[in-house]
Amino acid sequence: MPIGQQLIIFLFTTLGASFGIAFGGGSFVVLPVLFLMGVDPKIAVATNVAAAVAQLITGAVMFGTHKKVHYRMATKATPFYLLGGIIGAFALINIAPTFLKGIVAVAIIFFAIFSIFRKKHVMDTPCRPAVTKTPMAYPLLVLVGTYQVMTTAGAGTILTFIFMYLFDLNLKCSIYTRQFVTLPTMVVGAGILIQNGLVDWLLFIPLVFGRITGAIIGSELVMHTQRKKLSIAFSVVVVLMAIKTLLG
Repeated sequence: MPIGQQLIIFLFTTLGASFGIAFGGGSFVVLPVLFLMGVDPKIAVATNVAAAVAQLITGAVMFGTHKKVHYRMATKATPFYLLGGIIGAFALINIAPTFLKGIVAVAIIFFAIFSIFRKKHVMDTPCRPAVTKTPMAYPLLVLVGTYQVMTTAGAGTILTFIFMYLFDLNLKCSIYTRQFVTLPTMVVGAGILIQNGLVDWLLFIPLVFGRITGAIIGSELVMHTQRKKLSIAFSVVVVLMAIKTLLG
């Protein structure tokens, strides 16, 4: 892969990861870019899963010292999310590339538009005890974990809202806790995809460095800003890129 392409991928990955660590959607920019560059959709997603592990580790380190992580909730949710991630890895191995590309593009459009119109939430309230509002929350975690590894497009947003509305955590606590649930799932998912030869290591290099850089920037965004205007601008850009992906 030419150096110029690697630099472009690094820059777009950094941009996406900066916003993704804060609210989800870290792949909203980079996946359309990879698709438009002609990278096989399955290779693009699988390599993105592997690179996401580095971002999640960085985010966990940045967030782990704060009292906003609900470790008990993370412990309860992780087995269900991990099961879904394993299912998602094998689904990615067997899915048709064209179908996968369409799913990712539609998901990006939906979640980006949703992020523009979502309700504003208070970020700095204390991390209160979790309350399971419905038993269906746990099967839903399996489903979202499957989607997470199969597409890497918007699952962080869904998981954030599951914690908020089905387990009664506030926004910042949900964002912080999400890192510790997603990390083991992506580690196992990446391992399965690597064993099946879907990870492109030359593509992995700009993705992983971009995700680490973006995670550091994004952790500052979520801790110190409300980022609403930047989020809207980001969402508009990724919607346009996803539409371009759908149109080919």
